[in-house]
Amino acid sequence: MEKTLIAEMKTSTTNGRHKRVLLQWLAIYPVITLILLLLDEHLRPFTLPVRTLILTVLVVPIMGYVVMPVYAKFSVPGSTNW
Repeated sequence: MEKTLIAEMKTSTTNGRHKRVLLQWLAIYPVITLILLLLDEHLRPFTLPVRTLILTVLVVPIMGYVVMPVYAKFSVPGSTNW
């Protein structure tokens, strides 16, 4: 009985984790795509590390302060930790 309960808890936690990862990916993909679409020509002269730096400087605050709080409303109940 105890082993079954533990296995069920692990499955429940894993399913919630998979849902959070999917939700995060669904949030970040359009943001990155939009930024690359808008800034592609401006970023081309830079080296890959500099382009990556610029992209992450823009994406991380947008995700943390704008997109993820909105997506958190659609998340699995009780799992608001991103």
